[in-house]
Amino acid sequence: MVRHPRSLASILLLVSISVFIFQEPSMGGDQSNSARVVSVPITVVNKDGDYVTGLNSASFSFSEGGHNRPVESVQEFGPLLVGRSKVKVPFLVLDALGSPDQSEARKDCLELLANSAAKGLPISLSEIDHDGLHEIHSVATPNSALASALLQLDGESHFLNQRDELQSIVNTSEDKALVAAEAERLRRFRRGSVESANMMNTLLAQLGALQQMALALQRVRGRKTVIWLTGYFPADVNEADDRLKNFPVHSVSIDYQKTIDLLNESQISLFPVEMKWRAETSNWAVTGYAKPFPETTLGDSTTIGLRRIARSTGGELMAPSDTLRNVVQHAEDQSTGYYLLKFQPELIKGDLLWKSLKVELQDKSLKAKSPDGLFLFNSK
Repeated sequence: MVRHPRSLASILLLVSISVFIFQEPSMGGDQSNSARVVSVPITVVNKDGDYVTGLNSASFSFSEGGHNRPVESVQEFGPLLVGRSKVKVPFLVLDALGSPDQSEARKDCLELLANSAAKGLPISLSEIDHDGLHEIHSVATPNSALASALLQLDGESHFLNQRDELQSIVNTSEDKALVAAEAERLRRFRRGSVESANMMNTLLAQLGALQQMALALQRVRGRKTVIWLTGYFPADVNEADDRLKNFPVHSVSIDYQKTIDLLNESQISLFPVEMKWRAETSNWAVTGYAKPFPETTLGDSTTIGLRRIARSTGGELMAPSDTLRNVVQHAEDQSTGYYLLKFQPELIKGDLLWKSLKVELQDKSLKAKSPDGLFLFNSK
C-alpha cells in the first residue's frame, strides 16, 4: 500500500476545512423563492452491471407524478478522490440516538481508524447526538498524530491489533497539543453512551446533523460516501396521506425532504448500516463482507426508512456483517460516478404533497437506479 506523504496534507486540509466547518443548520438552505430546483441522483449501469459514464441531458427522460417534466440539467460527478494515489475518503458517522449498546461499534470504529493510519489512508469519523454532529477525527490530522493518540488510549485499556504498525509511524516531534486534543476526542468517543428521546426529537436531531454535514461539504466537488451507523430511523413515507409515517406534523416531512435535497446538492450518498442487537453475543452486529439489503426485503420500520433515504441520495442500505472494514470497503466500491438530474417541481396547492418520480433512458439497454418519489412543498 502506498502511503501518502505529509506533503499532501494541504490537499487533505482542503477537504477537512469544508467537511467539518460546524455551523447551525439552515433548514433546507436558501429556499426563499418558489422556483425550487431539486437534484435527483441517478446511477446508470449496462446489462453487465458496469457503471456507465458520459451521458448528458438528451440521454434521459423524466416524469413527476406520471407527467413528463423538463430537465434543467444533468451533471456527472465522480467520487471524491485525494492524494497522489487518488483514493476515496470514507466519512464514517456513528449515531448515538436510539441505537443499541455501542461499545463494540465504537471499538470497531477506532480499530478502523488505526488500520487507516497504518496504511496511510484518509478517513473521517464523527458522531451524532442530540447536540448535533461532532467531529472525532479529521482527515487533515496527520496519521502520526492519530497513531500517537490511539496508542495512548490503547495504553489505558488494550484494544488495538495494530500496535507495531502504529508505533512505526509515530513522529516524536509531532505537536503535543495536537496529539493531546486528538486523544481526548477519541477518549470521549470510546466511552460515549446511548442517548434516547422521543421519536420526534430523535428524528429532528438526526436530520439536523445530516444537514450540518451537507452544508459543510457543499463546497467540495465530488461524490462523498457517508457510512451511517444507526439503529433507529422510523421515517418511511405514507404516500396515501402525503407525510412521513408516525409523524402527522407536515413540517417534519418538509424538513425530511429538505435534508435529502441538501445532501444531493452537496453530492453526498448515504450508506446506512442498521445496527441491531444480537442477543446471543450481546454485541452490535457490525461485525465479513457487507452486501446491500435486497430490495424485496421488507424489514422493520427503521430498515424501510433507511432504505428509502439511502436510495433518495444515491446510496444503499448496507447489511451488517463481520467486519466494519469490509462494510466501509463495500460502500466505497458502490460509490462510483453518478449523475444529478436537476428539475423544477410544479407548484402545489396546500403545504405538502408526495409525488412519484420516474427516470428512463433513451438507450433501452441501460438501466437507471433513482429515487421513486419526493415531497413537494411551496417555499415561503
